[in-house]
Amino acid sequence: MCFQLGVALNITIRHTKNQVQDSRQELLSLNDHRTRATNLYESWQSLQYEMRGFVLLGDEAMLEEIERKKDAINQQTTWFEKNARFKEEKQYATDARSLYSAYTQRVMPSLTNYVVAKKDGDVTEPFLQMATLGKVTQAKTLDPDRKFNIQTKSAADMSSSIVDMETVFTEYRNSLNQQELAAQEKLGKQVNASQILGFINLAVLVLIIALLVRPFVARLTRQLRQLNRESSRLAQGEDATPIEVLNAEDEIGELTTTFNQMAASISA
Repeated sequence: MCFQLGVALNITIRHTKNQVQDSRQELLSLNDHRTRATNLYESWQSLQYEMRGFVLLGDEAMLEEIERKKDAINQQTTWFEKNARFKEEKQYATDARSLYSAYTQRVMPSLTNYVVAKKDGDVTEPFLQMATLGKVTQAKTLDPDRKFNIQTKSAADMSSSIVDMETVFTEYRNSLNQQELAAQEKLGKQVNASQILGFINLAVLVLIIALLVRPFVARLTRQLRQLNRESSRLAQGEDATPIEVLNAEDEIGELTTTFNQMAASISA
């Protein structure tokens, strides 16, 4: 019975420890997703900065850096599309992709065409105007139900896309906070349960040891009492009754055997 109880308790403890490990892994995963989301947001800010510099300076060499950053954003967005788990995270991945498509397919080509037109002398204005973008780039038919409607007073800044990305990022970060709080609460309960089970396991172990040792101690005590009683009889000149040797290999067994031999010699 004790053995079965100990086995069952050990299985429960291992299961609880596995749950604790899973919860800790979940917290690490949430932290990784948060870090990746922050990096994606910062990549968007960096791309905006590079695009503003390109429009102001018209430096073709900057296009390589812009393309590199665009590819990085695409890879970061793709990671979320592949690794999104809960509802809010999947929505974040969808929104991030929609914003990426809107910016790279509409804003960036328009700004690139504007820089080319300005170099060719087709545009002479000192500061970019939204109406000019419409002249240098053929407008595409847009989905009226699109999530992101990028319109700003300054097309060179296009700050609304960053505002959109910040909104998407903030909503996702809030959902991560809720997931993290839930995971922390779950981990706390599991750690407490693990500690309680540890104390129970220790108590069961002590109980098992006590149940196993008690018969052994009782046997030794009984033999010592018999030895003491029969020794007293010998001391009074009476014949001693032979004492049963329960285990001839231990010290008490050897002592009992010697006593029996001595008592037999005295009685002979």
